[in-house]
Amino acid sequence: MTYFYIFMEVIMTYDRLDKLIRDLEPQEALLRSHVISHPDYSVLPTKTQNGKSYLLLENGPSITFCHQPHPFISLHKNSRFTNMPPHIHNGVEISYIYSGKNTMTIGDVSYTLEKGQLLLVDSDIPHSHDSIGQEDDILISVLIEPQFLQNTVFHHLASGDILSDFLSNAISVQGSHTSFILFRSENSRRLPTYMNELMIEHLEPSINSTDVITHLLQLIFLECMSLLPTKHSYISNIPGSSCSNANMIPILNYISNHYQDCTLTSLAEHFGIHPAYLTTLLKKATGLSFRELIQKQRFSSALSLLENTTMPVEEIALSVGYDTTTYFYKKFRAFYGCSPKEYRMKSVRELSH
Repeated sequence: MTYFYIFMEVIMTYDRLDKLIRDLEPQEALLRSHVISHPDYSVLPTKTQNGKSYLLLENGPSITFCHQPHPFISLHKNSRFTNMPPHIHNGVEISYIYSGKNTMTIGDVSYTLEKGQLLLVDSDIPHSHDSIGQEDDILISVLIEPQFLQNTVFHHLASGDILSDFLSNAISVQGSHTSFILFRSENSRRLPTYMNELMIEHLEPSINSTDVITHLLQLIFLECMSLLPTKHSYISNIPGSSCSNANMIPILNYISNHYQDCTLTSLAEHFGIHPAYLTTLLKKATGLSFRELIQKQRFSSALSLLENTTMPVEEIALSVGYDTTTYFYKKFRAFYGCSPKEYRMKSVRELSH
């Protein structure tokens, strides 16, 4: 019901939002008319990383988005008609192509993003973008404080699901900060709506704006996760980094969708990888064996059914892939220290308080 309330309270129309987004900011007008060739970056702080100095762009005021109602999230429209040199953020950045396109460079590799696509970049990753030369090329940036993203957004999305946990760990406070994720979201029906609502909250904040923005961010990530492919990976690492996560998303996505009857052999055959090598990849990327990943996904689904349905435990065991209720009970107790029925009773008691 909370999400429904969000969209019933829209004050600004999307047409009005579109006009405000497309209006030239004073700096953009100067850049387009060649009064200045680029903004004055000398006033910005810098941060040294691996012996190199980069511009440090942090949360701050925005001309278009004059309100920044959330303490851990800020929204900005990038200036058109200029390059943005290599820079880093202390926060995690969402780059969203509102219209047109833009070329982003991370490491030595460039990626051309089209309208509707979203790029998630971990904190402390040097990146730049080429000149946004056309008025229709509009790039929106959302900067998010990493601890907030981890505790408030990813924490609610993960809940034991192996793919959610993997994405959470890829962009994490304790991580090695080498990951970025390109979501091919150009055909999403919902993402533009969520992003429009997020921008509106930074133009005309509602009474509960902080909560609204938090929920919208959760919806954005849920939608992006629903668009994850089965054949191609969109999580990448900076070239030369030691991480090996680049091929994990489609594999974990497959496990998430076929955990009831997936075997190591069937998984290896589906992706054309030798089972022994696949075992090594899974262990290195997630810290878990194939068997442990299957069990984790089964328990994640079982917990959801125990908490949100009255389905008998025997049916839950069968639905998540266990042939016998006895074996399900044994594994569940070993993992959670209680029986499935005890877990359900505890969950009901917690909800009633």
